[in-house]
Amino acid sequence: MKHSIQLIFLLILISCSERTDKEKTHFSTIEITEFNGWTGGITVYIDSFGIITKCQYHVISKIDSAICCLDTLDQLIIDTLNIFIDKLKIQNIDTLYEKHCQDCGGYFVKVYYDHKILKTIIIDHNDTSSYISKFAQYVTSIMIDKNVMDSTIVFETTKFMIPPPPPIIKNGLEQY
Repeated sequence: MKHSIQLIFLLILISCSERTDKEKTHFSTIEITEFNGWTGGITVYIDSFGIITKCQYHVISKIDSAICCLDTLDQLIIDTLNIFIDKLKIQNIDTLYEKHCQDCGGYFVKVYYDHKILKTIIIDHNDTSSYISKFAQYVTSIMIDKNVMDSTIVFETTKFMIPPPPPIIKNGLEQY
């Protein structure tokens, strides 16, 4: 009986001491805004703890409405992001993927990793010819709908989808 109790106690100890170490993120922050080319888009912000904030914006001349959600990423998504980041670290990425495309959507990408900043703009959000485009599409496709926030967050890259105000006309001349 004594040996049975010790065996049960040992099994409990082993099961409770299972490693629950998660692999750390290979980035400090990821911030990507996908602009649909017309009336808004989404911004996804992920921090180094795997906390994701995703906001859906409706924009005409300013942000008319937004729905922001907050969640924690599971380890599989963090692992996939780490694979993307590790490959992006060794790629030579242009700062602008320029296409002459009026009213096309695109991505505004800002990633902090290893004390470096990757900033780029990708025109035509349907183009998957570059690795950075595939990364942006993956990040913006992460689905969350939990923890709807009661406030609107405007991130740095979100501001790119807000059109500038129209010029002021005085005495028949445009003034900026």
